[in-house]
Amino acid sequence: MRTFLTLLVFLSAFGLQAQTIVQGRVSDAATGEALAFVHVLAAGEREGTTTDIDGRFRLAVRSLPVDLQFSYVGYAAATVTVHDPEPLNIPLQRTAVQLREAEVVVGENPAHRIIERVWAERKVNDGMRYRSHRYRSYSKTIFTAELDSAR
Repeated sequence: MRTFLTLLVFLSAFGLQAQTIVQGRVSDAATGEALAFVHVLAAGEREGTTTDIDGRFRLAVRSLPVDLQFSYVGYAAATVTVHDPEPLNIPLQRTAVQLREAEVVVGENPAHRIIERVWAERKVNDGMRYRSHRYRSYSKTIFTAELDSAR
């Protein structure tokens, strides 16, 4: 029993590896406005998170220093090396992206084409042509003419 408890304590120590919490806030560099849902990734590790609605994040890393990568749509990606666990303030720069011109061409509505084909094939697809879609109904109604004897 003593050996089992010693082994249990020894093996549980492997799950208690020291981790450092890195936290901070991600904001727009021009306006200082918090950026929500920015991807935060610890480089070289499989750990990552996203910022909350106020631009704040918390990430547990194995050891310091660690390189954190920040990415967000419409902003330039940033990499920051963290040497101490003090709260960070990460400003991201906006990037101007020029989209190519899109040409919209008016054509036939696909719903109209489908309905026209259904209408053209209505006799072929008539369910009453098949025995499984037909039935015979029998109903019987009974009227009685007995007087109520309770009177």
